[in-house]
Amino acid sequence: MVSAQGAARRREMDDNARRLGTLFWKLSVGQLSADVVRALHGMAAALNAGDWAGASALQVQLTGSHWDECAAWLTACKRLIKIRQQLG
Repeated sequence: MVSAQGAARRREMDDNARRLGTLFWKLSVGQLSADVVRALHGMAAALNAGDWAGASALQVQLTGSHWDECAAWLTACKRLIKIRQQLG
């Protein structure tokens, strides 16, 4: 039997996969502005360097300045930053 916590975690992971699929599709067809792509590159570099604050700052910046463009997938980025930080 799956616990309620396990089921909720699974739903969150499924939601992340759906949202990130949207992000990757938009990237592949060129539907993201240059500013958003630059911020994503910066976020990836910050994550690779273990700079959680820097990655989070870029996520917050996108939330404030490009919400209409990023709303479909930005929540998954926020969750992934948190998960990556917890993993160390």
